[in-house]
Amino acid sequence: MWSRLAACGLVWCLMIGTLPAQEGVRVSDIVRLILAEYEREVANNAPPATRQEAAQKRDKRLTELLVEGNKERKPQHGALAIVCMHLRRFAEAAEHCEAALQDRDNMNKEEVHYVLVQALASDKHLQKAEQRLNEALEKFPASQRIPELHNDLYRAYLQLRQPGKAAEHVIALLEHDWPGITANPQRIDYFLRNVDQLVNALRQDKQTERALTEVERLRARAERATQEGLVTMASAQGGLLEKKVRLLAELKRTDEAFAILRPMIETSARHAAANPKVIPAALQHVNLVQLKYLIQDQNDAPDASQARDEYLSLVNQYWNHQPQSLPLAEAWLTSRAIVIRSQIRTGDFAGAEKLLAELTERQKQVGEDPALAVIVARFTSSARTLTNNLAAERNRAALIGQAYKPFTGATWINGSPLSEGDLKGKVILLDFWAVWCGPCIATFPHLRDWQEKYANRGLVIVGITKHYEFDFDGLTGSPRHVSGIAPGDEDAATVKFLAHHRLKHVVAVMPDDELSKAYSVTGIPQAVLIDRSGTIRVIRVGSGEANAAALEAAIEKYLAETAQPAAAQ
Repeated sequence: MWSRLAACGLVWCLMIGTLPAQEGVRVSDIVRLILAEYEREVANNAPPATRQEAAQKRDKRLTELLVEGNKERKPQHGALAIVCMHLRRFAEAAEHCEAALQDRDNMNKEEVHYVLVQALASDKHLQKAEQRLNEALEKFPASQRIPELHNDLYRAYLQLRQPGKAAEHVIALLEHDWPGITANPQRIDYFLRNVDQLVNALRQDKQTERALTEVERLRARAERATQEGLVTMASAQGGLLEKKVRLLAELKRTDEAFAILRPMIETSARHAAANPKVIPAALQHVNLVQLKYLIQDQNDAPDASQARDEYLSLVNQYWNHQPQSLPLAEAWLTSRAIVIRSQIRTGDFAGAEKLLAELTERQKQVGEDPALAVIVARFTSSARTLTNNLAAERNRAALIGQAYKPFTGATWINGSPLSEGDLKGKVILLDFWAVWCGPCIATFPHLRDWQEKYANRGLVIVGITKHYEFDFDGLTGSPRHVSGIAPGDEDAATVKFLAHHRLKHVVAVMPDDELSKAYSVTGIPQAVLIDRSGTIRVIRVGSGEANAAALEAAIEKYLAETAQPAAAQ
């Protein structure tokens, strides 16, 4: 009767006060009690200190439970695997699962297979995880849970920067889910989220054309289902059509995109006009007009300003018609934020100021309406953030044409220290970044490419970062936060991180934020391009192909120039 474990469990049960003191309490019951107590302690937005203390107590109890369970003559391997998963001891969880599968008394083999694949995927043993997943799919063909493990493998492959493999698992999941979606309309949103994951993975793998092909295949499938009488699939078809428009626009096939989008907008406008009180109809119309504006704005179309005004006016009209609608208030705020960011990006500071004043005025009205109380904080936060963004972009604009700011106190890693003499007469690309920054990592392929193509022609790339208390996990290829890590150890970890991403340019680890403040860095990645004369020429914030293309064009332009007298300090 695994006496020590039972006794331990009974003590916890009495402490928690939810079960009577009786023999035969199972490990799984104890785990549920521990987790339930943890949930109670962190309920109602408990402060971080309380959550941390509760998590430490939970993990301590689970660890004691694991130790006691392992001492038993015949451990309950399935339950102990769950304990290991909660403790993130994935290798041990897999071992317990393997033992449970050999146990003839274990009747819940499907659940054990499920946890085993999760453990292997979490531990980044992906080849073995795929093997075990295929075995489970063959053994339990009617299972609804086992196919969901494709999601675990999708996430694991993305973490290992293998988006092509990640995409294959989403495709498999979409195929499995199709019968359930056609039978249960409530799963359509889940289905469309999985399509978003597929598109995301294929875009990361530079397969945007294939993403378009897959979306069109699924859209045609949804259209056939609608024609066969499954009218609920019309919403899936509409969602897929919208994704197709976005991909066409990304591929610069804007004529094709608008040929699809225009009739969609006209249909949604008629539907909204026929149902003036139906908020989802209004939101659908707004979303499609927003998409039209975004495509034109991102492609610098001549009529982008007209599309912008149409978008802003439409949202205004709908919200004024139903001023207490929370979804319409959120749509209005979103419209102003999107347009203001675009105006800041393009240097239309006066236009951004005008819309910010409108946002501030609306913020006061929202604060006076009890029906909209829940969104007041969002209005306040957006106004503050956009105001700060505008000020920062103005500061960056003022830096163009000024002399570059010298490094002070840098620790140089991933190469030899750079002196003023080393930089003289060179085109310099400063890349402000951090190991934990996903968009920064998205720029790495471009940085590798530029280092290879232009270093011999006079380009010097310098990464600018600082200490954030991050180590490097070589198994997952990812950074992990480690409180109190010594600066030297963090520098060594950063060098490993750079090697993992095959980055060969030198990095300056700054002792403080002074250099970031000098370049008005409010978000990363931020790139600063300096010409051969030491003059700041281009500043770009964020990742993305548009920024990369603009930076590369500027790199080539300034490499072709000869040095001129330095700009005034």
